[in-house]
Amino acid sequence: MSQAVTIDPIIEKEFLDFIFKKSQSKMALIITHRMNSVKQADEIIVLDQGKLIEQGNFETLMKKQGLFYELFLKQQY
Repeated sequence: MSQAVTIDPIIEKEFLDFIFKKSQSKMALIITHRMNSVKQADEIIVLDQGKLIEQGNFETLMKKQGLFYELFLKQQY
């Protein structure tokens, strides 16, 4: 049986900052349910039940006000 691993938001931000800094000229795949984690990503892919729903950067997806936007707003409270 697998267990979910959780980290606090401060450690998560430090980890992601490190990953983004080290992978500037490389591709890094980050899978997350925390919407704040992907603000720095060049490309965000939103899947729902295995199907591609939306794709773009943070600004584009927020302006679109689709599923990503809804999920992001729900996590802000």
